[in-house]
Formats: sequence, structure tokens, C-alpha cells
Amino acid sequence: MTSIDWAADGKSLWAAAYTNTNTWALLNIDLKGNIRPMLEDKNMVMGWAIPSPDGRRLAIWKANGTSNVWMVENF
Repeated sequence: MTSIDWAADGKSLWAAAYTNTNTWALLNIDLKGNIRPMLEDKNMVMGWAIPSPDGRRLAIWKANGTSNVWMVENF
């Protein structure tokens, strides 16, 4: 796991991790431990996921030698 951040509503966590399927994934984990993959990428490392205050957008970090920041909407 490369990072973990609270969701804006406090009901789940955002985590970035390298999975057993050899992909980087952005995961949403509820407080009961249920895991829902949201994004997967075989070529780019994923890092933090920081929600906007209203919970409608997510800023995520991905890199493959150079770093980039992406915004995810409608998740």
C-alpha cells in the first residue's frame, strides 16, 4: 500500500496499492473492510487520493518516471 486517506464523508477510506494481479489500483475500502477497486493501471504507480470537501472529486497521483496529478469525477 502506498497511501491511505479518509473519504470526504468519513464512511470509507481511499487506498493506493500494488495488487496480486500485478497492477496498481486505487481502492475504496468501507469501514467493514469491503474493498472496491476504482481504477487500475499496469504501467503507472498510484499514490494518494485526496477528496474535495464536497466528496464529488478526487485528486490522485500517478507516475511512470515523471509525476502527474489527475482529477476523477463521477465515481
